[in-house]
Amino acid sequence: MLQVKRQDQITFLHSETLGRIPGVAHAFSTRRGERNDLSLGPADSPNPMIQINRARFLSAIGSPGWPIIKLKQIHSGNVVDVVDTTGAVDAIAGDAAVTSLRGVILAVQTADCVPILVSDGEGRAIAAIHAG
Repeated sequence: MLQVKRQDQITFLHSETLGRIPGVAHAFSTRRGERNDLSLGPADSPNPMIQINRARFLSAIGSPGWPIIKLKQIHSGNVVDVVDTTGAVDAIAGDAAVTSLRGVILAVQTADCVPILVSDGEGRAIAAIHAG
């Protein structure tokens, strides 16, 4: 079940099930900050507010400063095996990412598609999937 949480004026959804797995930080963002226009933007956005909003979001979910591995979503079956944090600089082409790295955020963005987060029971491997 998803819970609505609010921290530092940022509203997000949190999974009770994933929350019980040690080491797995996660959240589903909403557009609610001080107003209803909080944007985490596209991966390649030059808008400085996008970077500020991302930093605020990470802080609100308890992961300040963690690198965000971004996907250039192409509506494909491509799954990216994330072995380092280079995807935090340039988005990686694919629609799913999996990693065993600690202290990184795997991000997918959706509009009319579905975000899926998966973890093994020990938190050793996680995946973020853009389904749609």
